[in-house]
Order: sequence, then C-alpha cells, then structure tokens
Amino acid sequence: REDISDPTGHSLSLFISGIVAVGVLWALESRFGLLDELCSVAYPTILVIFFAGAVMLHRRPQTIVIARWMAFLSVTGLLIIQFVAAVWGDGPLVGNYPFISLLMWLPLAYAIDMLMLETRHGPWAACALFAFIAMVSIFRIFAAGSGDAGDTALLVNLLASHIVLLACLSGLVKFKLALAKADARSNHMFEQASTDPLTGLANRRYLNGLLEATV
Repeated sequence: REDISDPTGHSLSLFISGIVAVGVLWALESRFGLLDELCSVAYPTILVIFFAGAVMLHRRPQTIVIARWMAFLSVTGLLIIQFVAAVWGDGPLVGNYPFISLLMWLPLAYAIDMLMLETRHGPWAACALFAFIAMVSIFRIFAAGSGDAGDTALLVNLLASHIVLLACLSGLVKFKLALAKADARSNHMFEQASTDPLTGLANRRYLNGLLEATV
C-alpha cells in the first residue's frame, strides 16, 4: 500500500529543482561577472551536496532524514554567511545586487526548515534562523544611525515580511501534521481491515485485493 504523502518523491524533486536552480545561477553570474569569491566556492559545493542527496534518495530512500539535513545545512549556511557579509560589508544595501538577490532566496531557508526537516526540528530551526537575522539586522540599524534611512527601511521591511512568512509557514506545518495523522489513521484502518484479529495474518479481503491488483 502506497504512502499518500510520498516524502521521498517530494524530497527528490526538491533536490533536482535545487540542482537546476544553482546551476543556472552559477552560469549566469559567471557570465555577467557577478560571481563573488564566496559563491564561486559555494555553488559547486552545493551542487555536489544536492547531487549526492538525490542519489541517496534514489538508491536508499531510508536515508531521507540525512539527505534533508544535508540540504538544510548547505543552503542555510550559505545564506547566513552571505547575509552577514552583505549587512556588515562596505557600501549601502539599497541597490546592492548581492544583498537584493539574497532577499529573494532567504525565504527558501524557512521553507526548507518547515517543510523538509522533521516536524519537531523544523519550527525551532526556522525560529533560530529568524532570531539570527533579526540580531544582525538590528545591530546594523543602530550602527548605521539616521544617515542610512534607505538601508534601515529595507531591513525593517525584511524583518516584518519574515514574521508574516513564518506565520504563514506555521499554518503549512499544521496541515503537514494533519496529513501525517490522517495517513497514519488510514494505514491503521487498512491493517485492521486486511488482517485477522486473532492470528494477525492476512485475511481473505487482503488476498482478494492482491488478486484484483494482479489481474
């Protein structure tokens, strides 16, 4: 009987889409001279990690937890390093290509935390990431003073939008939990309907289902 949530297939599709996205970014930024030293090392490293994770899921689906943590640590680690380098680097944030592009990818880290990691770990990881981003942003706001109003407004918008995003993702986590409970209940009912309560062996209904499936 198939698992309706299909976590391995979903994770495999995420790894494949990640490989395509990182490959396209690496090629485009290299062509237009936008690739910095950090990304020149990080992009091929993440590609190797994602490819290894996809192979692990394809050949050994039981390694799904390890593969998910590999994706989380690689992507989140790169985004954190880029965020710190951009916020505490020289020059303004407004109009800064590395920082603007980073703003588009930071929500991906929350999605990985909430949807790919185990339910007991995902929300805590997302909250820890937000706390770190908020701490770095607040330090930059107070250090910049009133001279960088544009940067301050940009960071405040960043924090406000991330709070709303976390609230939305928490609803998806609740839906994920409800789906997992419904799937477990369905599996339990199927097991009860297809086994003999005394012996625990497959009953006639289960055998008839097998015969119908093979015909």
